[in-house]
Amino acid sequence: MALSTSSPTETLFQMEQMNDASEVLEAILRCVHDSYTNVVDCHAKSHENNLGGSWDCAKSDCIAHNIFGADVFTEINCYNCRLGSRQLKRTLFLHHINTGSLQRAMRMCPNNTFDDLLKTVIMDGHITCDPDVGGCGKSNHINHTLSSSPHVFTVVLEWHTGNGSVSDTLLSHILAAIGTEIDISIIYPGTSPRSKHSLVSVACFYNQRYICFAVDSGQWVLYDDQTAKVVGDWIQVLMMCEEKEMQPLVLFFEGAN
Repeated sequence: MALSTSSPTETLFQMEQMNDASEVLEAILRCVHDSYTNVVDCHAKSHENNLGGSWDCAKSDCIAHNIFGADVFTEINCYNCRLGSRQLKRTLFLHHINTGSLQRAMRMCPNNTFDDLLKTVIMDGHITCDPDVGGCGKSNHINHTLSSSPHVFTVVLEWHTGNGSVSDTLLSHILAAIGTEIDISIIYPGTSPRSKHSLVSVACFYNQRYICFAVDSGQWVLYDDQTAKVVGDWIQVLMMCEEKEMQPLVLFFEGAN
């Protein structure tokens, strides 16, 4: 009920309606962000920024930004005319990764670690050298840099399956790709080296509902809407997900410090 009244989009978070886990997380973070903003029209501005994938915030004490926020800078340096253009700064809470793209990256580089695979997917975007500022119009890779690592780096896996079902092969590949340790400086070159983050929680879609795995005292625990059950180590989590066809949706990686 609370999210249904706070959502700027009337179709979200209504009674007897199930929303995507990442949408719920995004709405909660937006509410936290708005609670630190005193501007009267902050809600509309925050929603407008979010539609463009941005969550810019000037409040130094905003918990949402201090824990989850990541300032991402993008630009192209044209290989043909050497012009730098398309500079853009965005503040992201969630880093969306298409599972089909992740699977293709695995096939190209089967021995790569999860952070290397994430880098391959994120850096795969192209855009033309901006002719409005004297560019040549050639297509270039987009360069992404991060000003600093967020305390919690959140990956959202997007499953575009059409009919709602996921093939066993795709699920198996994605589960095999997920690692429990990532280095943000590998995903975003230029970030402070040794920006290590550990996987601490995974939200999954299973049997028409959402469940969650989380680390507690060194063991992974499964939480659903009724019970909490100790699963064991990460290998056992993967085995359960594959056996019961649980789709990982949101991955939370926490920094060491």
